[in-house]
Amino acid sequence: MSLVLEQRHLLFLHIEKNAGTSITNWMDDFASKNNDKTYLIHHRHIEWKKLPSPYNTYWTFCVVRNPWSRLVSRYNYDVSTYLQKYLAGEGDYFLKVYNKLQKGFDYWIKNDVYTLPLIEHRMKWQNQCEIIDGCKDIHILRYENINADFKLLQNKLKWNEPLPHANATVECDYKKYYNDELINIVADHYRQDIKEFGFTF
Repeated sequence: MSLVLEQRHLLFLHIEKNAGTSITNWMDDFASKNNDKTYLIHHRHIEWKKLPSPYNTYWTFCVVRNPWSRLVSRYNYDVSTYLQKYLAGEGDYFLKVYNKLQKGFDYWIKNDVYTLPLIEHRMKWQNQCEIIDGCKDIHILRYENINADFKLLQNKLKWNEPLPHANATVECDYKKYYNDELINIVADHYRQDIKEFGFTF
């Protein structure tokens, strides 16, 4: 979901599992204390090309992340949240997905566990460069260097509040989740990101 600072004509193009909740919270805090307003453009993560006018003319930034690390974060996040959603009464679908997630990361990588809606499976494998495609002046921050890179936004808005750590899954060594086969599966799916951003396992 993309977030706008209304008065500053500033857009955060949110790519999932890339510190988006932390940045959204930071922007909300900034707006509340600096006579501005934030609002969501779309309730789901959206490609830049699909943004309506005038948002596609705003000063825009995003965060990209190593795909091997990002997928481990996505998997652990889903394991922790899908059971919670079922217990909260949001439907049997979440229990069905949770049961599949319990088969392990290897199974999750190799299979489509998201039977409904299909967008979840598409987002699992969507290259980050596809999401930002068409935005020639986008400012790209790196998740692996987020605190240093985030100074770009702090300096632009002249507000040096630190970035909070929100919606985080348990920190772990993502490399422990992989064998050679899984490394290559991810490399094949994310070959555009690997080429564009120079990611390595």
